[in-house]
Order: sequence, then C-alpha cells, then structure tokens
Amino acid sequence: MSTSISSNESLTHKQLLVDLLKRKYKPHRAWKRGRFYNKFIFRSACAPLVSYRYFSALTRLKNLPLILDTHGIVPAKIHRPYLIGGLKASQRAEKIVSHYQRIEQLHPSELSAFLSGQRREIPLLSWLGKNDEPITIYCVPAIFDREGELTLIFHFRNEAITSLSFSLADYQDKPSIIIAGLQGPGRHLDQNIIRDATKACEGIFPKRLLIETLMLIAKACHLTQICAVGDESHIFVKELRYRLSKRELIHARYNEFWTTLGGEEQANKLFLLPLTQPRKNIEDIASKKRAEYRRRYQLLDDLQQQIDQKAI
Repeated sequence: MSTSISSNESLTHKQLLVDLLKRKYKPHRAWKRGRFYNKFIFRSACAPLVSYRYFSALTRLKNLPLILDTHGIVPAKIHRPYLIGGLKASQRAEKIVSHYQRIEQLHPSELSAFLSGQRREIPLLSWLGKNDEPITIYCVPAIFDREGELTLIFHFRNEAITSLSFSLADYQDKPSIIIAGLQGPGRHLDQNIIRDATKACEGIFPKRLLIETLMLIAKACHLTQICAVGDESHIFVKELRYRLSKRELIHARYNEFWTTLGGEEQANKLFLLPLTQPRKNIEDIASKKRAEYRRRYQLLDDLQQQIDQKAI
C-alpha cells in the first residue's frame, strides 16, 4: 500500500530511503513495478555515496512532499541518463536539485505554481487561432522523465502536436533553462496538422512558439541563460544503450533548429540560445506582408501579457 507524506513532516534522508527500501511509500506508479524497484536498489547499492548525498539534498528541500506528489520518480533519476548525454551520477544529482532549489526561490505566483507541477490540468497559455481555432500550451511534469522536470505541450484541435522538455537547472553556475528534448506530432496524427497549426498562428511554427514561451518564462523568472542539447549531446545519441534501443526516437535536427534561432554551439556540443528573438522593423517588410507580421507580433505580445499576469 502506498503512503503519503504530510507537508508538515520533517524527513531525513534516512527516513526517506528506508520508506523507499521497504516499499512503504510509492510516490509514482513505477515504484509498484518490481523490475523498476529492483533496479533502483541495485543502482543505489552500486553508487552508495552519490545516492546518500542525493537523498540528503532532496530532503533539505522544503517542498519535498509536493515534489514527490508531482514528480514521483525523482528519487531514482540520478541512476539513469538524464537531461544531457554523458553526465555522471553526481552531475545529474546537481542538475535535479538545482532545478527544485530554483523553483523554491521563485516569487509565489500562478506561474510558479505551473512550474512546480500544480497546474497540469490548466493551460499556461490559450488563444484563438486565425480561424478562431482554440490553441493552448500546457506546462506539466516531465512526460519524458529522462529529459528534465517539465514539459511544455502545444495543443491544436484538441491534440498534443509538439512538446518541449526542460529544467530550470543551473549551467556554468548561472541560473538557466536547459532544453533536453523537442518532440513533434505522433504518427497517429494527420501529417498536415503542423502546417495547419502554423497557418493558425500567423505563420509561426508550433515549436517556435514553445521556444518563445520558454523565453518568456526565463525572463519572468530572472534566468540569465537558455541552453539546449544538440545532435551530439542528446541522451539518446550520447548513451550507447539508448542509441541502439531508441534509434527511432532520435531526430538529428536540433543543431539546425537552434542555429535558426541564433544559437551558438559550445565545445561540449550544447547550444546557448538568445534570451529573446529579434523582430523586423515593420517599415522594412514588404507592404503585402506587413499585416501578417503585425498579427504575428500581436500574438507574441498577447502571450507575453499572459505570462506577465501569471508572474505577478
């Protein structure tokens, strides 16, 4: 039977570890699976010092009960490839803990509630498309648990057509957003849906709107960097076992997309992205295109206003 943790209960790393070892507390459905649980025990035993320090750091987070309620697989994350290909367990632990420390440091607001995973059923952003189609962007606990702690999902025609996975983890000792994955529409969807969604958004690609949303989040949270994995630093490429078993999930076009956004590749194959995207001067745009660009910029301004209101 699963147990819950009271928000008033002070946990030590020993208590948390004992509860997990005894399977008294199962913060995620994965913990009910014997295979997952046995792997967790084995991997923890193989890296006892890192595991001990990680649990200690987790239990110092004041919002630990909420974290386990919304991101229940967190205790096991350091033992698998995570966020950026090639990280050691200690580095994975640092990225995870820094994300939740950053969340705790945010000014209490509706936006911080979204970023802590408490608003998964409510759109972060919503608007009507060119032909009055309802369009929404959700911010939910990570769908792909190896690719960060949060996922932005673009919904069009009541379908999730694009998603972006990320964490608010420090990078080079600076408060940052790290983008670890970008997914397109599922195979079951009409392959023209991205084209139709782009038209509905005044010519802005859905994945571009997710990036714009992330830039607005970075600004609202006073983060100073946005970095992203590239073709050679994604976990499915960097890790041999995933390169073989997840070959069909690898889409080696990250570099190309980041470059179009003004991203600069680093020596470690990550990309640093600009915090904002430049806008063309309306007077420099061909007259027949000006109305479209005005509508496009108005959409972006409306999204910024929604984020700003939630950040109050």
